[in-house]
This record gives sequence, structure tokens and C-alpha cells, in this order.
Amino acid sequence: MHNKIIQTLKQGGLVVHPSDTVYGLLCDTTNPEAVKKLFAFKERPAGKPVSIFVSDLEMAKDYVVIDKKTEDRLKEFLPGPYTVVLQSKHKVVKGLESEKGTLGIRIPKHSEMLELVKKFGRPVTATSANLSTRSPHYSIGSLKKQTSLRRMGLIDLVVDEGELPRNKPSTVVDFTTEDQKIIRMGDKSIKSKVYKVVKSKSEQETKEAAKEILEEVTKE
Repeated sequence: MHNKIIQTLKQGGLVVHPSDTVYGLLCDTTNPEAVKKLFAFKERPAGKPVSIFVSDLEMAKDYVVIDKKTEDRLKEFLPGPYTVVLQSKHKVVKGLESEKGTLGIRIPKHSEMLELVKKFGRPVTATSANLSTRSPHYSIGSLKKQTSLRRMGLIDLVVDEGELPRNKPSTVVDFTTEDQKIIRMGDKSIKSKVYKVVKSKSEQETKEAAKEILEEVTKE
């Protein structure tokens, strides 16, 4: 199946494919005609960026700026349902970037998607397969029911893996700011994946630290 998907992507096609959150709409991020077709399907307003799937942090470094400190931080919660906004290296179609020149990357906790992107050799779009103003889809049946025949005609390949779990779209975190601002909250806060280093000098201090960490985790 991967070969068919890759062939479709290389030809500038649109592919509907499941991810770790919802059904996504994939296309080659370096192909202007493919991105134009994607925008036509989603009826996405100009200036609204689209994030990309990468297979790992090594691929991500080719497309966004990641220093050592940021890399260490990202390793704490990726792969996972997070979109990380970083400064772009401008190697994808410009329309996918924000007006500030930033780009959102995703490393999903989804083995098939990661393997697909790795085999393709470059990022694909990581946007949900729905109109920009509509809710995401968790089944192909829902997609077809809410999509006109004209717009369905823009899709070149559909990968149907049945009903997906009702996960929210990814949490979007802006890493271009000092405080790593959360732009959109999904199922998980970024804090729930971060590990603290706590120095303890006694058994009592260890217990108190453990209690504080437990309280923070249960708040998420």
C-alpha cells in the first residue's frame, strides 16, 4: 500500500490517510501544484499555515531551525499528538508557512505514518481532511457524507482504516517564544509529557516532591 501512496504523492495527488488523531489530508509539501490542490479542497483562507508530518527529528532539522536545547525538549514528548511551531528553513511551499516564516511540524505516534514519510523521503502535509470551518473526520463515511462530489473528486487516494478513536486534534505549541506558548489545546497539555529533575536530601523531601509532581500531573 505504501508504494501506491508514495506514487500518488509523487504525482502531485491528494491522499486521505489516518493518523494518531484524525483522518488527515496528505500531499507533497515541496510540490506547489499539490499544495494548491489541497487548498482548493479545504477552502483554506490565504495566510493560514498548514503543518507537516516528518518521520523524526533528523528530518525535521532539514526543514525547521532546531537548536540543542529545543531538541532535548522535543525529545521529551515526541512522537505524540503535538504540533510544534518553529522557524522555517523555507524548503516547503511558501503557502504552508505562517506570515512570520514559521512552520508547524508533527512527529505522530503512528507507526504507519512515520514509515510512510520515511519511505517518501520528505515531509507531507499534516492537515485534517475537512473544510477549514468544519469538524475533523474520524471515519471515511463521515468524510463522504459531509463532502461534495466536486471536492471528493480532488482526492486521488483514500486509505480507510475504519472508525478512529475520538481523539482531539493535536496540541499546537509555539517554540519560537521564550515561554513556549500553547496556541491550541488538544487532548494533552505539553506539561503532562515533561519530566522534572528533583534533587532530594532526605526521605521526607522525596515524599514531598513526589506529592507535588503527582498533583501537577493529575491537574492535566
